[in-house]
Amino acid sequence: MKARVFLRFFIILIKIFTIAISLLMIPVILLVSVLLPWKGIPTLFLFILPLTLFILWLIRRMACSKLEPKTSPVSFYVVCIASAIFWLVFLGISANIYLQRIPLKKMAWDMSSIVNDMTRIKYQHPARLFFDKNPKSQLFKDYFRFGAAAFFRPLRNFNDIRILNYHVRSYDFYAASNLFIEIFISQQYYFRAHTPSPWIIDCGSHIGMSILYFKALYPQAEILGFEPAPETYKLLKENVERNHLKNVILMKKAVSNQEGKMRFYGDSSLTSSLLSVRRFPNSVEVDVVKLSSYIDRTVDFLKIDVEGTEDLVLDDLVASGKLGMVSQMFIEYHHHIKKDADRLSQFLRVLEDHNFGYQIQGSSAPPYRGMEYEDVFIYAYRK
Repeated sequence: MKARVFLRFFIILIKIFTIAISLLMIPVILLVSVLLPWKGIPTLFLFILPLTLFILWLIRRMACSKLEPKTSPVSFYVVCIASAIFWLVFLGISANIYLQRIPLKKMAWDMSSIVNDMTRIKYQHPARLFFDKNPKSQLFKDYFRFGAAAFFRPLRNFNDIRILNYHVRSYDFYAASNLFIEIFISQQYYFRAHTPSPWIIDCGSHIGMSILYFKALYPQAEILGFEPAPETYKLLKENVERNHLKNVILMKKAVSNQEGKMRFYGDSSLTSSLLSVRRFPNSVEVDVVKLSSYIDRTVDFLKIDVEGTEDLVLDDLVASGKLGMVSQMFIEYHHHIKKDADRLSQFLRVLEDHNFGYQIQGSSAPPYRGMEYEDVFIYAYRK
């Protein structure tokens, strides 16, 4: 007798568990379906099928409420168990793939980064993007969309990455994700302009994330973008055109302190450079120009991310006298790109000698090691 009571109690617990899992997953799937770009098979199985089964069960409850449970055309428990098993298996497989690829320590770090990023979206208020409720809400959705796509491989669509009201094409999901975090969440390139239509020069535009951010910040901005890598330039041009951005001029050229042809190492990587120290197996010949040749009026904001040749660009601006026509700058300085080269103090001295103040952020963390590569972010402003 006791065994039967225990067995019945155990069965009831299983039923409650399966019912709870299924009923909880339905609103979760509904919410996720709104946030994520479900397409094809994932849509069918994760949204349409469970919802259809649930609707059939509701019809059964209304139409067959007076009949015996066995005469019901659709068993509620079959629906619950089938849905719960499918969801748990699907999530289990995805989680297993995720855990195999990412160590537990790295995953813990990622979770802390997620909390930090969400706090930034909610409470960071210096940029115009966060004054309005709609862009902030959209950034939350975009952030979770990137996170879900990192977890669920079928959701990665390089041909249509949605950010705010933009549609972006990329060749690499993780590169696009990193750019989104750096540019739209951390807002590395934020600046205050004294005009609604600032002139911005973007050296190292890559696929155009920075240009999209500048246009979100100042829709009437005039932008000149440089990107020498042929394949990356194609995506840059496509992203500008497909989002109908106006007053944007693109140059398939690299910037330095000389003009002519040079070897460009690596094509589509975020770390492609004119410097051979990057040690990419592939290289291509590109056009190189002096940035000073394109400056004929005050530059409201100059972004320089040229993977190791930023000192040469600055030398050109100093030699031509055009540095005095720049109001604000963001420079990514690649410290120890040549391991034995320590020239950061000279670089900062040039800024100081030309009446610039600056703020600095480094990317390295303790324990420190000698001659370790580090990205140093420099925001420079006219005093």
